[in-house]
Parts: sequence; structure tokens; C-alpha cells
Amino acid sequence: YPHEKVDYLFENSLHELLPKAYDEQIKKYINYYLSRGMSKTAIKEALLEKGWNKKIVDGVFEKG
Repeated sequence: YPHEKVDYLFENSLHELLPKAYDEQIKKYINYYLSRGMSKTAIKEALLEKGWNKKIVDGVFEKG
């Protein structure tokens, strides 16, 4: 999904409309790097550098 559309959804509090597969993709990425010893802070920074929306990243980490 284009980051612009995802950003729009989160900025307008419509993140419930994102497909479950999208949420699963970022969770798999986070869990993969956590299992290899990468810190949550480093993972967040990497995701933000790759263009992920901060609200998305923070939301996934809050959900656990």
C-alpha cells in the first residue's frame, strides 16, 4: 500500500480500515528483528527511516 494512503488513514484516525495483512507485515518485521537482538528503539528508527508513518510504528509497538 502506498505510504501516502496509509499516512492519510492514520492522520485521520481511520487506521481501523487498514487491511489485516498490512498490520501483520509490520509485526513480522518487528518480531524478526527483536528475535535477533535488535532493540525496539533501533527497529523504530529503521522503520521511520524507511518511510513508515510514526503513528503506525508507535501503534504497533503499543499493541504488542
